Amino acid sequence: MTGFGYNVSGFGSFPSRGGGVLYSFTNAIFTPGTSVGRAGPTLGQARTGLTGTGVDAWKNDTNFFTISNGIQLWTVPADGDYRIQVYGAGGGAGEQTGHIGSGARITGTVSLIAGNIIKILAGQKGVNGGPTSNYGGGGGGGSYVTTNANSALIVAGGGNGASWGSFNVQAPNGLSNNSSVAGGTNGGSSVSNGRGGGGGGLTGNGYNLYTNAGGLSFTNGATGGDRDNTGGVGGFGGGGGSRYEGGGGGGYSGGTPLHSNAYNTVRSNYGAGSFNSGTSQSNFTGGNVGNGSVTITLL
Repeated sequence: MTGFGYNVSGFGSFPSRGGGVLYSFTNAIFTPGTSVGRAGPTLGQARTGLTGTGVDAWKNDTNFFTISNGIQLWTVPADGDYRIQVYGAGGGAGEQTGHIGSGARITGTVSLIAGNIIKILAGQKGVNGGPTSNYGGGGGGGSYVTTNANSALIVAGGGNGASWGSFNVQAPNGLSNNSSVAGGTNGGSSVSNGRGGGGGGLTGNGYNLYTNAGGLSFTNGATGGDRDNTGGVGGFGGGGGSRYEGGGGGGYSGGTPLHSNAYNTVRSNYGAGSFNSGTSQSNFTGGNVGNGSVTITLL
């Protein structure tokens, strides 16, 4: 394909540049489509889940929209300021279905350059545990918007999964900032003594309490953690897998599972951290219990 004075041969070949408009764009909402669980969507699922004004004109053109191992790759259509709203995914249910952690909502405005490729990961909800007794839910996946070189623009932390039946406290929500007690390689550390996997961060994997329990970092593929026994798996986006205590949410820093048998102790600061490089910020802890999403609007 040739246009605007440059040659394009396959996905990922656009150079960084300004000037010119590659295609008409107003807004788009990126979701996982019908994808569930630890792995991310296929291209077909991502296209099905992609909505917005005029998206049908470009979403089937792999020069402008494609996918790599569940991470959606979007080519910026024009130089300008873009408003980006990102929701982290909610955690999975355990025996305590009303105590699910919810994903953060992070919004900011960033300047983007036509032709640059932006990586988008819409986190997937943690999977419910069960159906037998003493189970927790998987952690919700974080939602990420980064440059093609993995530099974070906006990240919203996912919610922790709910814990088993004796717990009386809310699972931690995705945080509005990045002040979580533990995240990334420290997520779900053995100090917490929680029986769930830690959530993955941007660059650090979640702690593995048992085999493959920790969610992988964004830079390592963001696969959700595996479950043990009757727990739920973590959602794509680095959610931690569960056994008894719910898995940690994925995010800029990963969430930490609650302490074993600490039935009445609130640890809201164990939630997955978020990040916002934009201007005109609006950042909220928790609020989303379903899949994550990324909404981009050209201002």
